[in-house]
Amino acid sequence: MSGKKKDCRPSIESGSRTGPDIGLLTKAEEVGEQSVDGIAVFGGRNQRVTSSRFTGADLTALFGGYELDLRDAEVADRPARISAVAMFGGVDIIVPRGWNVRLDVLPIFGSAEDERPRREAEHEEIDLIVTGFVAFGGISVND
Repeated sequence: MSGKKKDCRPSIESGSRTGPDIGLLTKAEEVGEQSVDGIAVFGGRNQRVTSSRFTGADLTALFGGYELDLRDAEVADRPARISAVAMFGGVDIIVPRGWNVRLDVLPIFGSAEDERPRREAEHEEIDLIVTGFVAFGGISVND
């Protein structure tokens, strides 16, 4: 035996069986539909919505993470609605800077928070309502 140890780290080369093709270091999946339904179990999911008529989403993260980027989406009929469940995992929702978001989430041993800085001028109309349930995890809204 030689004195060298084998490198067991995942490869990031394109096309490698241990690289991006199985979910490591992947970029966001582009979604053009009006609504998004997705689940992440024991892993992660990253989606970017580009629809000009976004209406809502139904997201579940169990022992994993789900990131939904809405910065390129437009809401057709305000407010859009997202139902999210996070158990032993997290859901991150990224919204455009000017959106008015209302959180109505029940956290048990977890958190649900709008992590964006407060703005002096907010419009009255609600752009997005996030409802759901968190147990031992978190749901966050960022910009």
